[in-house]
Amino acid sequence: MPLIRKEQAGSCPGYAWENDGDVVDVDADMAGDLLAMPGGGFSEVAPPEPDGAADLVGDAPPGPDAEVVEAPVADPPAPKKRAYTRKTAAASTEVAE
Repeated sequence: MPLIRKEQAGSCPGYAWENDGDVVDVDADMAGDLLAMPGGGFSEVAPPEPDGAADLVGDAPPGPDAEVVEAPVADPPAPKKRAYTRKTAAASTEVAE
């Protein structure tokens, strides 16, 4: 049986949506009629996943028994060496006048 959501609370023969946005199991013939009504506010909803189906999804959070593996920490970069200018004897001599 399809799941049908109604935007606003309401009813139809044999079914009731007590609150805005409620979802109700409706037989297939009635679901087709409700969805075909223009401006009726009805939409079909996917059935919920069975228990354990989320474990099959790759991006699902790990379970309580999951092993935690920490990523290795990279070594910090080595400090940059300062470039030194070499002074030659000719550059450090003064000319006497």
